[in-house]
Formats: sequence, C-alpha cells, structure tokens
Amino acid sequence: MMNVPVRIRLMAGYAGALFCFVLVLTACGGSPQPSQPAQVAPPPPAKDARYLRGEDTYKTKCAVCHRVNQKLVGPALAGVRERYAGEEQWLFAYIRNAPQMIKEGDPKAVALFEEYNKALMTAYPDLTDAEIADLLYYIEEATE
Repeated sequence: MMNVPVRIRLMAGYAGALFCFVLVLTACGGSPQPSQPAQVAPPPPAKDARYLRGEDTYKTKCAVCHRVNQKLVGPALAGVRERYAGEEQWLFAYIRNAPQMIKEGDPKAVALFEEYNKALMTAYPDLTDAEIADLLYYIEEATE
C-alpha cells in the first residue's frame, strides 16, 4: 500500500466532509411550502388614455421640480385640485404661466413664489385646457 502524507489525507477528509455538508444542504434546503396560498396583490388599475397623456405631460414638464406626494423644488402636487376647488380658472392660468401671474402681482401666485424660495415655475403657454385637465387627472390618480 502506498504511503499518503498526513496533510493530503486531512485535506481529502475535509473536502469529503465539505461535499457531504453541501449535499445535505441542497437536499434539504428547498423552500418551505406555505400552508395557505400566497397572497397576490391586486393588479394595478388600468391606465386609460387620459391618464397616459397626463403622465406624459407630468414627466416632460413637471417632474423636474415637482413630485406628486412630496415637496421638491415646488410643492407636492397631490390634492392640488382640492386646494384650489372653485378656482379652476386660476389654477389653469397658474399652470400655464405662473411667471406672468407673479409679474402682474396675483396674490396667490406671489405667495407661492415667496413660499418656495422665489423659484420661478416655467411658463407653458402652449398647454391647452385639455392637457392641463389630463395632467390634473393623472395627479389625482397617482396620489397615494
């Protein structure tokens, strides 16, 4: 019989033990079967065309300075329609051209300008009433 050095026999023993340990872990390591079926979250609501148009306007014109549910450079947009209920004409005009309203001294526009460190909102005179309505619809739907 061949003389195998002790060091090699020990290494072979460790390797064999490691192999057995890995084998046992993989054989018994399957994920446990739940006793009840997993809870599946309901699918998100379907995004209609109006939502998608509003989302596009938000992403291209508003998202740099606003978040729906938190302040950023400008105020959080969630609840904007409720905050200006009965003042839709003012809100549409402000969204379209806040700098002009501030320049003309509109008290609400000036107050927002002051509250947000005199950060001027970009004017979007090309926005139509339909685009602003879609934007506000998106904000309502995206509100947490």
